[in-house]
Amino acid sequence: MKSWKNFPFLRLIIPSFSGILTGYFVPFIHLPFTLILFILLFSFLIVRYSGKFFSYRYRWIPGLLLMVFLGFFFAIISLLSLDTSDNEMITQLGNADRYYIADISEPPVQKARSVKIIVDIKAVKSDDQWFLVGRKALLYVYKDLHAKDLYYGKRILFRGKLGQPDKARNPGDFDYRKYLALRNIFLRGYISGPHWIMLPAEKGNPLFRGAMKTRDKLLGIFRSNGMTGREFAVASALLLGFVDEIDQQTLKEYSATGAMHILSVSGMHVGIIFLVLDKMFSPLARKSWGSIVKAPLIILMIWFYAFITGLSPAVLRASAMLSMVVLGQSLKREPEILNILAASAVSLLAWNPFLIFDAGFQLSYLAVAGIVLINKPVYDLYVTSNYLLDKVWALLAVSISAQLATFPLGFFYFHQFPNLFMITNLVVVPLSSLIIYMGILLLFLGSVPVVSVILAKCLIFLVKLLNFSIHFIEGIPGSVSRGITISLPETLLIYMIVIWFIVFLMTKRKPWLFACLFSTACLLTLCTADKYSRLKEKGVVIYHLGRSSAMEVQYHGESIYMDWGSKAIDPSLTESLERNRLNAGITKKLSMHLNPSGREGKSFQWRFCLFRRGCFVQAGRKRFAIVSGRLPRKPGKAVIVDYLILTENPDIRLSELLKHFLSTEVIIDPSVPKWKAKKLESEAKMLKIRCHNIANSGAKVIQY
Repeated sequence: MKSWKNFPFLRLIIPSFSGILTGYFVPFIHLPFTLILFILLFSFLIVRYSGKFFSYRYRWIPGLLLMVFLGFFFAIISLLSLDTSDNEMITQLGNADRYYIADISEPPVQKARSVKIIVDIKAVKSDDQWFLVGRKALLYVYKDLHAKDLYYGKRILFRGKLGQPDKARNPGDFDYRKYLALRNIFLRGYISGPHWIMLPAEKGNPLFRGAMKTRDKLLGIFRSNGMTGREFAVASALLLGFVDEIDQQTLKEYSATGAMHILSVSGMHVGIIFLVLDKMFSPLARKSWGSIVKAPLIILMIWFYAFITGLSPAVLRASAMLSMVVLGQSLKREPEILNILAASAVSLLAWNPFLIFDAGFQLSYLAVAGIVLINKPVYDLYVTSNYLLDKVWALLAVSISAQLATFPLGFFYFHQFPNLFMITNLVVVPLSSLIIYMGILLLFLGSVPVVSVILAKCLIFLVKLLNFSIHFIEGIPGSVSRGITISLPETLLIYMIVIWFIVFLMTKRKPWLFACLFSTACLLTLCTADKYSRLKEKGVVIYHLGRSSAMEVQYHGESIYMDWGSKAIDPSLTESLERNRLNAGITKKLSMHLNPSGREGKSFQWRFCLFRRGCFVQAGRKRFAIVSGRLPRKPGKAVIVDYLILTENPDIRLSELLKHFLSTEVIIDPSVPKWKAKKLESEAKMLKIRCHNIANSGAKVIQY
């Protein structure tokens, strides 16, 4: 086993990661303060140890200075990348319809009814004057024939109302606002057809703009040769990183079988492109000046391909690594792959420090690190003289190595594990490689009449075979384990167990085995405590379901779900509710429909939850009244409740409502019209009653 001294770049990972996380998570650190502190500390170390840099005894000082410098450097980059401007401007921009001038800064994404674009807002018109604005926004443009002409670099003039992106609406929801904030996007809006025009100016990176136009032409070759439907969607995603036309069912099947990496252009794809380019330019190596020309050409074309495919984290990683490999070969050097891996990570984080939070970036680097570190020990577990078996086992060893390095993150992010990942990779890796080679041939020979038709038919057949294989494997009972939920500390502990155990197998030293057993004991203790705390949880969640809401009472791992809306629920919201139940440890669920406008009838009791047909629900000691329509003019004796839930369009003033119900908090359902909800909020503020508008603030969680 090699010494860590052979991998100097690995020692740069810790300060760079620490600097980024410090700059992002420590709110009281500001850029001027950081710069002053860095200069003072660096000056002190230089003055204190300037005469000892070349002494063997103090050989660690230059390394320490470099690590300190790197930590402060990445903290400063992180602070510079954060948009720390006040949210007051965001609120002001969203107050009314305004005119904006903006540049499209990323390739548009075609949706079913709209076109999604990311824009850099350059100017806004307010009070008949134009003001310069430097702010990113996410826009959805109504999809018509005119909207299909939108592309990267175009400048548009539009009118609309911009607001902040939605927060996580329910417990367990993906926090889209936080995700966009990491990309410095704080505004979102919808533009209808007549309210925008395209201006003649073209902005943006000329190389990226040219790459996008090239990708459109290459996609046109697929279309002109008869590729449509799922075959076109998968082939264009696999070869060109164009994922706009992949349907949800295809994504679900590829994700469940562990083949999701096939649909995103990654290291394998860039590696095949590199092999093709290396063969193409091999005649140059015979010339004395060939290596000087060959290396820049290959690097340039690799990065042009990376631009065409959209610069995903996996492509960035592979392109950066291969560029360093090509550069090393041209200089007659053979650097360690781990040094290249770490150097590429540090380089990409210097370009965009918030890639560290990207799941694709994390999974890509962990997969490669796992293959580099674990593949040989795994491969050595089985030795055979049979050529075919050896190749099959080599492929399985790579799959196992990558899976060992990534499965904890798969649990953490996706809550599932593909049980048949080895079978999947045995099928999809050779097939996808054939598809890439066939696709490259089609793209090169797409203008040759007869040859292009033959190649297109072969490519369609291969993609159909790939889709059928994925569909078949996904349909096998037990092909995927779903419902796995772990916390961040549990994820880190699983990684520690895997690392210590692998190091023990490689060194055969008992301390590593003891470290593995201790980490396992810590994980079991944490999981037991977590499960016990979930089983003790009792509470009520009033969900945000788009244009309606529903109540779920949770009690010791069981729940009863009660809805009172008439509108269908979006499938993504259903997944969100299941994710919340999973996080709460819910194993049994009962569902029923309430009619808030109905009269009192027979009571129904579940565990400690009692409710009657009508508007009353009691969960433990908490009492709820659900009101949707007009109440009797003459109130009787006021009913004491803890929460008033207003739904649909209650035709009554809040002051009159409180004559029927004595309550200290009002909850406004998303089905209440916006104007009505705003009026009710103002009235609640005047009456000094707490008010929770689910449409604005998300789900209401009540623990007791």
